[in-house]
Amino acid sequence: MIEVKPGVTFTADVDGFDTALVGTLGVTIYQGATIIAARATAGIVESPAGSGAYVATLTAPDDPGDYRLFWDDGAGVSGSDDFLVTSTPGGSVPSDTFASADELAAYLGQTFDSTTTAKAELLLGLATGLIQDELRQTVLRVVDDPLIIPGTPAARIQLPQRPVASVKTVTATYQDSTPYTFPDLSWYVDGGELVRSVYPLGMDRHFLMYGNGWLNPSYTLTITYTHGFASPPTICKTVCLAVSARGLLNPGGVSQESYAGGESRSFFAAGLTLTDYEKDELQRRLGRRLGESRLR
Repeated sequence: MIEVKPGVTFTADVDGFDTALVGTLGVTIYQGATIIAARATAGIVESPAGSGAYVATLTAPDDPGDYRLFWDDGAGVSGSDDFLVTSTPGGSVPSDTFASADELAAYLGQTFDSTTTAKAELLLGLATGLIQDELRQTVLRVVDDPLIIPGTPAARIQLPQRPVASVKTVTATYQDSTPYTFPDLSWYVDGGELVRSVYPLGMDRHFLMYGNGWLNPSYTLTITYTHGFASPPTICKTVCLAVSARGLLNPGGVSQESYAGGESRSFFAAGLTLTDYEKDELQRRLGRRLGESRLR
């Protein structure tokens, strides 16, 4: 099932339809029997061309809940997919791609029509995802993102997403008890680490009962923090545009070499993947491959 945040742009795909249905194939968003978004044909592209598989760029409803995508070709062939709009996990992301369709058009020296713009937006979203997967980071600014982890007697917690802009609150919950909020003076941020203050600043009730550190694994910590860059780093934008351009100009990622005598050989080029050079540059400029919490 697709899971998306409220109000963000996302992509959904379907296959099994006839080819060349761009402009005819439509998708409707339902919640139960209620139409949330009327049938639309815009923003749907066939990918790869001639495959009968289609990708739509859609906007998630603003209200959390379970929804259904209903696809139809207007001639009796239809299909459906369920998707979930989450409430708060992941926080709010102001922008979901490292570059825009207008920037890709300028990068290629072209002017996009509506169909090419829709395809460009899809490719930019996919390229952004490839970069985020490689770095194991969202990279983009996420506000008030809740991180839920077990407590630990260690004094330092490495926050998984970086750079850390701020930490809003830190709470601890024991089983089903009321969450306890740590006083602001009992912790501080050191680079990408959340650090429990030592005596006397860390002398709150839980410190007195359980000592220094972040309690123990029987407690659940919720750390609400803001992380990521306010605007995409140059290397992310550059790689995103390069990958998207390859996908737009050569969707199949196929190259061909010709030899004397009329012989030729086809092989897969980079296409919509990151090259080794791009991976190395991303890692060199934006750091480690760790995306999980590291306690020490």
